[in-house]
Amino acid sequence: FYLINAVKVVALFPSQASMVFKEIALCTLMTSAFKFSLSQQSHGKSASEVMTDLLEKTTVDLLSALLNTAEITQEVRITLLDFLFIDEQDFNKQSHDSQTKASLVDVLPLSVESTTSTCGLLLARVLLFQSVMRYSSELEEVAKLAITKKLYWLLDVLTEKEVYTSVLSSQLPMSDGSGKTIIWESMFSA
Repeated sequence: FYLINAVKVVALFPSQASMVFKEIALCTLMTSAFKFSLSQQSHGKSASEVMTDLLEKTTVDLLSALLNTAEITQEVRITLLDFLFIDEQDFNKQSHDSQTKASLVDVLPLSVESTTSTCGLLLARVLLFQSVMRYSSELEEVAKLAITKKLYWLLDVLTEKEVYTSVLSSQLPMSDGSGKTIIWESMFSA
């Protein structure tokens, strides 16, 4: 309910929403991280399916509403995507440059132990990137252009040993395309 209202607010007031883009990005990333974490636990698989059914499209809609608006510049789009799709080394370098020593774990506190690792956060980002790509037909051309500039990030992340093996072995719930049924498939084929 709150996420749907957030999508509406972002669509109606994109200029104001662009001022809180980091919070919007963290919201989408937390949803992705929690879904991934639940899908890796035997007792969380049903909850992960429900999250896929109810939240995946809405989470992407939240990002799309901000990326599609003509009221923000391409620079803001790129900044939002850079904030979402950045690896731990780049994040620490930016944090060091700004005289802070925060890590992604400090910025994104999650209660589930497995997603607080660097690998878990990178996998959540890969999952979010896949979701954005899956629904990219709804994006405007300028938003698609901004996202294509992040494909190098995806390829770089996928070459990391822990991420690569997890992507090959992880099973995740995905919508079958019609939106009526949820199927489990490997993260690699998603």
